Amino acid sequence: MNSAFMTVLSLSVSGSIMAFLLFAFKPLLKNRVSKAFLYYIWLLVLLRLILPVTSPVNVMDAIPHARQPNTETAGRAYTHTAAEQGAGNSGASINTQVAPAEQTDNGITNSPHAAAAEPPLPVWDFIKNNLLWLWLSGSIISFGWFIISYAYYSRRIKRTCFKPNKDDIELFRQMAGNSRVRLTCSSNVTTPVLIGVIKPVIILPRFAYVHNAMEKELRNILRHELTHYRRKDILYKWFVVAVTSLHWFNPLMVLIRKEIGKACELSCDETVISNMSAIEMRQYGNTLLTFSAAKKYPAGIPATTLSEGKAELKERLVSIMKYRKKSAWLISLIFMMAVMFSGCALGWGLPKKADTNSSGASSQAAQDQPSAPQAPDASEDSSPVSSGTQAYAGSQPKNQNSPASYSTPAQPSVINQVNKALNTKVSVMLPASVPTAKNHHLAATTASKTANYKVNFYETNHAVTINSQAASKGTPIASVEGTLYRDEASAKKVILSNGYSTINISSLNKEMIVDLGHNIKSLCEGAAGHYYITWNEGRWCLHVEGPGDPAYKYAKYPDGIELAKGAVTYLSTNMLPVPHEIGVIRIEDWANNHETTINWQDHKTVYRIASQDPMIALKVAVKMESR
Repeated sequence: MNSAFMTVLSLSVSGSIMAFLLFAFKPLLKNRVSKAFLYYIWLLVLLRLILPVTSPVNVMDAIPHARQPNTETAGRAYTHTAAEQGAGNSGASINTQVAPAEQTDNGITNSPHAAAAEPPLPVWDFIKNNLLWLWLSGSIISFGWFIISYAYYSRRIKRTCFKPNKDDIELFRQMAGNSRVRLTCSSNVTTPVLIGVIKPVIILPRFAYVHNAMEKELRNILRHELTHYRRKDILYKWFVVAVTSLHWFNPLMVLIRKEIGKACELSCDETVISNMSAIEMRQYGNTLLTFSAAKKYPAGIPATTLSEGKAELKERLVSIMKYRKKSAWLISLIFMMAVMFSGCALGWGLPKKADTNSSGASSQAAQDQPSAPQAPDASEDSSPVSSGTQAYAGSQPKNQNSPASYSTPAQPSVINQVNKALNTKVSVMLPASVPTAKNHHLAATTASKTANYKVNFYETNHAVTINSQAASKGTPIASVEGTLYRDEASAKKVILSNGYSTINISSLNKEMIVDLGHNIKSLCEGAAGHYYITWNEGRWCLHVEGPGDPAYKYAKYPDGIELAKGAVTYLSTNMLPVPHEIGVIRIEDWANNHETTINWQDHKTVYRIASQDPMIALKVAVKMESR
């Protein structure tokens, strides 16, 4: 019976090898192949995990001890080796006759090899004899946990369901046609969800969308969830749950489930936006942002949702901004890659079973022999070097490999040292890289307390130690701070005090509206020799303030409107951090005061970036990541 478990174990090993290959090649394929390919290619891994088929050329056969040795040969080899060891120990010549066992007065038999044959531990013996039942029990418990979680969640949703607004239902009927999927609302969901295989239903948060002038948002929601429904993504997710439950003992299954879930949402986004204009794509991205702060649905629920965590949201928004339709030759290449990977799937099959002798002798003697020690695999850990960028107002960001953008290879090391130097309870965020001029080095000084930290980044001609006097004498680039407040309300109050506001463009006079490009319009007003440009992007509010008199303007950015357009252009292809609720960017465009500050809230923490150059401040902001 344990042979069935050994088959499962072999499938788990071969499927894991294929999964490692996909994880390894993901950075290379990320922006070169369609998201649908990166989603459905995992089906081959799942099939490898459950189908005990193989090809004539099998890589598993090349693994040492993967095949069972011939029992007759193994028996002869074991007998010969034992005889040689006995002769070597006694100093006599080799004799293949085994000495007869001696029996003592109390009836216990003494054998020359009796002392070496110690009885196995009872627990280990039990495990070896019941591997199949232990595996089946674990599989049932694992799959049962998903079933119970789903049943509990469905029951809780049904108790709070109510009929959506009639205008919302009418729009849903227009888009869904004659499909079996239903629409409902619930106060227990904070982001749209699709659940159910036999009776699929789209569950919306409690809100009257069309009645509140949010028809575009509702259309984007329904496009997303109906795409999931038409592609049978819920059925796919249940298949993932079933397969990974069979391999519950393999910790890689958790990563596979998570990766397939991310690939599912990315490929759905790609399908939805494939026929959208640039403006419609931006509106779709704003819809994702609207629901990104929502609480996730419980873990273990095979369902699809519009928006999940902030990390996944950032990847999805970047993917939307960089979306390009794939050419015919690229589609052909994707097809060839799928065929080649399918061949690999068969090649990593089950090891062939060796023939046994006609007498039915077992190979236990050969299995009892100690195997030769294997040298551990040696691998080099290398970290990619992040490059800073230089982009100016009104221009597209330059290629990171161009001569105008440069970041020394020591930057990751400097930032890691900065992170280690901070002693604080604040959840630390630092940029992955900081823009520096060509042939210059990054330096830093740090200060930290229990509830806050601050890092000043400098540019130096030579590499210097962080927190040294030489570092503080460098040219300032930017500073990064994090402060932990008593509660979320206090943190939000800090952002509001920095000038956060929501601009209603539809209520403004045409003379006050300035088109900044990329479907962004701003309020532009002036008073007492000042001009103010304000606009919103997602949860962010951005201000550009400067003097009306040219004599007081910052020479590097003399035109405030062009500076605002440059910021919008840069942010059209680069992603700011996603605030928990709100964030504000203030750009002061004065000759004697041209500081830019970026503040955003993450629950009880407020993060702040400051720089004399607005574009450098933005470049540091888009590189921020948790440590």
